[in-house]
Amino acid sequence: MKSIKVKLVAYFSVLILLSSVTIGFISIMNATRTISTEVENSLKNMATDRAEIIESRIEIEKRVLETIACSEGIQSMDWELQRAEIMRQVKGTNFIEMAISHPDGTTYAQDGAIVQLGDREYLRKALNGEPNVSDLTVTRAVNELNLLYAVPITKDGKVVATLTARLMAIF
Repeated sequence: MKSIKVKLVAYFSVLILLSSVTIGFISIMNATRTISTEVENSLKNMATDRAEIIESRIEIEKRVLETIACSEGIQSMDWELQRAEIMRQVKGTNFIEMAISHPDGTTYAQDGAIVQLGDREYLRKALNGEPNVSDLTVTRAVNELNLLYAVPITKDGKVVATLTARLMAIF
């Protein structure tokens, strides 16, 4: 009788141990899957939130540049007055540099450099009346990764040039 009792205890112990190990394994797998899903969702939400913040900042900078483009000095289309105005405005903004681009793409920077940017998409759009921002771009003048903003300068309802600005791409 003792041997049957011992055998039953041993069988039930093994059965309970196997059941416990199986349930533990399934629980760990479910927990791992749930945690991974939650982490992925959190990362997606964080990325979406960050993208919205960056988009908002870009939009604010674009509006600042549009306001500057409406200033009297910029509207004058006299390079000396424009240069003085952009040099004054750069100090009060996050922009590194501003420039005036003419319809042929010739761009006059505040430091006196003249660069041909007629092939740049952001500039062509601004010359068509659409304020916009480039993708992250390595600039020709300084060979750095930047965001380039361009807004039209209008006179009598016509686009006569663009005000462009360079912003260091730090995110």
